[in-house]
Amino acid sequence: MSLVSLESVHYISDRYEVKDLSMQFEKGKLYGFLAPPDEPVNELLKLISGIVQPDEGAVRFNNTDMNLGTLYNLREIRKKISYIFERGSLLANLSILENLLLPYDYHYPDVSREEKMENIRNYFSYFLLPESILEERPAVQRQQTSKLVIIIRALLTSPEFLVLDMPFTDLELKSKKRLLRKLAELKKGGNITQLYYSNSDILYDECDLCYVFENGKIIETGAWDELILSDNPQTQKIIKDYFEIELDEAEI
Repeated sequence: MSLVSLESVHYISDRYEVKDLSMQFEKGKLYGFLAPPDEPVNELLKLISGIVQPDEGAVRFNNTDMNLGTLYNLREIRKKISYIFERGSLLANLSILENLLLPYDYHYPDVSREEKMENIRNYFSYFLLPESILEERPAVQRQQTSKLVIIIRALLTSPEFLVLDMPFTDLELKSKKRLLRKLAELKKGGNITQLYYSNSDILYDECDLCYVFENGKIIETGAWDELILSDNPQTQKIIKDYFEIELDEAEI
């Protein structure tokens, strides 16, 4: 049984349109989304993760509709889904620590503050962040630091479904390598489903399955090594755009 599924989903916003989309994401798999550079795929990612609701159809987590049911059931679903935003999702009026604890305290009120702080320190150590920034505000941080905080916030709650929206944006090479290592570790564990979107070809070769989108529709699916040999001219053009992004992939 799939962990997350879309059933005949229709969604229209002023930026994006999806019609009759059905998909399934199995536990422990890594999925990649590819699309033309001007396509706002993050709208689709937010739809799949339950941040926005479909106009028609259902988005299900463990066969439960994410947008229906009791408040308790919906809260239990939300705690199992984390979203790594490209940027700009930290609350400016809160400290870095308060930003990290906000979802952590909400979803896991019974976990002690000591255990939470230990987990935060472990992630700070892994990503080479100084603990001194915990009491500072997001506005005074470098872009890379803010992005790493966004990543850590998503990982702290030990999600079952992790959505990665341009996760390598603003990261320097050393941090990219550490994030790649962490994502590979999560995939190897087999307990987390990951959904990945980027504008470069980093990580797609590790995906179990990739979906190629154009104008809100799936035009092709397959492994990365299959897609780069595709005969579909639309897929060829999209893949070509990915290879033309220069983000030091060769060094990674």
